[in-house]
Amino acid sequence: MDMEMQTKTETETAPSAGTPYNHPSPYLSLINYRLLQLSICLSLAAVAFSLATLGEFSLWITPSVFVFSIAHNLTLLILSYRERTGKRRVTISGSDWKGRSTDKERIPATATRASFICAFILALMWAASFGTTLGLLIVSIPDWNGSDGIFTDNPMYWRVVPWFECIFALLEVVVLVWFGVGGVRERKMVLGLKDGPRVWLRL
Repeated sequence: MDMEMQTKTETETAPSAGTPYNHPSPYLSLINYRLLQLSICLSLAAVAFSLATLGEFSLWITPSVFVFSIAHNLTLLILSYRERTGKRRVTISGSDWKGRSTDKERIPATATRASFICAFILALMWAASFGTTLGLLIVSIPDWNGSDGIFTDNPMYWRVVPWFECIFALLEVVVLVWFGVGGVRERKMVLGLKDGPRVWLRL
């Protein structure tokens, strides 16, 4: 009798396959999700302006960094979407939804150390792209009107487009750092470490 009641209780409380994970800080999770979307838009704009000048001002750093950024952002967006729709189970503190102990642990994708560490690394790479593009752009300015200038044979838009590449690369740095900090905050919220000791669990 007791076994039947226990089985019935577990069946009633067990979430279905499509039950989404109840995030302890949904607003913070949503911000990180939107930042990933914004990062994709900014990186697309930056690489578009870079390719308009054949990557000459960024020494092809921008297109190279874009490949890693788009892979990082799309992966996290897909995983986050699956978590929101309940297609990817989230397990916190080594316990499943029945309260049973388990060796496997899966926290939200945007709260993993890998996600925000990669974001900080990508921010540094985009900063290198911004610095390189801005440096070569400033150095080339005196040659634009020179008789032997290296850029005098190029279209006029080559003098304007690189500035937009710089702007979007800088904005991408800001967004990635913002996302990285948000990922750290989300991890603390998820693991319940906002006011407690910082005990980092495995990814």
